[in-house]
Amino acid sequence: MPDRIANLTAGKIGIDDALDRQRLRKGRLTRLERVEVEHILRQDPMQYMDAEAFHEADAEQALFASSRLVPMPNCDWYHPAMEALGDTRRREKMTTPVLTARQERSLFLQFNYARFQTAVLQERLRDASYSPREARELIFWHSMVDILRDMIVRYNLALVLAMARHVSASRLDYADMISRGNEVLLHAIAKFDIERGFKFSTYACRSILKAFGRMGEKDTRRRALFPVTFDTEMEKPDPSAEPVDLDLQDYVATIRDVWQRNDADLSDIERDIVNYRFALDEDGPERGMTLTEVGRMVGYTKERVRQIQIKAMQKIKDCIEGQLKHTPFEE
Repeated sequence: MPDRIANLTAGKIGIDDALDRQRLRKGRLTRLERVEVEHILRQDPMQYMDAEAFHEADAEQALFASSRLVPMPNCDWYHPAMEALGDTRRREKMTTPVLTARQERSLFLQFNYARFQTAVLQERLRDASYSPREARELIFWHSMVDILRDMIVRYNLALVLAMARHVSASRLDYADMISRGNEVLLHAIAKFDIERGFKFSTYACRSILKAFGRMGEKDTRRRALFPVTFDTEMEKPDPSAEPVDLDLQDYVATIRDVWQRNDADLSDIERDIVNYRFALDEDGPERGMTLTEVGRMVGYTKERVRQIQIKAMQKIKDCIEGQLKHTPFEE
């Protein structure tokens, strides 16, 4: 199977050629083939977007005969962290070939036909004995689903980055946005119906932006629960000696207690960075350090320190929220 997949993705053979070779294989199933078949049959039935073409007598011939996969794009440029740092030199190289309308339609029809064939074979073989030919055909179509999905994802990775830059002015963590955007991209690929005549980018962009919007709303609600908190975007702590509100003092004391007991299950580097930034250790420095100063202490860049700080403070917030939920209110 690996050689066939490599040849397919390299465009050396057509899908019909690979399937014919799979069907013509003789002999009993190997142990690995049998394990793979049983694993596929135990999964939920494969979902797919149906099309009239799938039910034609010559569907496979029409969709795959003498065809080769669209070339697998080179995604070496994909480094979201470099984008977050604003490396313009790197950004100039972040180019991915764009599918034509014909290529996109062909790719999605092939992807859904592979899912369709997998679903049909799952239903037919799940509660019945099967021949080596049927088993190998199931393995082939299931592998084709993964290959074609991966290909569609690679052609649309830049879409997620573009949408993240579109809302980059928000206070959402860039890495979290990319992670969520990629999840939505996979869901959009599974639900997109090419037969409706829309471009995939139009469909996916709306879904990704909606997901980012929901992330922003959730972040806003979280911040509303803690109206007085450390500003993770500030470069320097406020050295002002003005009197501090009692509620703020209580809140800082709570954070210091959580940090000292490590109730939030922070890693060693997270504990160090939070302490350096906000001077939580009573035996340590009286004032917090800047991001740059902390970076020199721990050997990380300023941006990396900021990201770790955000994650650590979120853990502390979640911990305090959990404690509040389990603390009964006094009458």
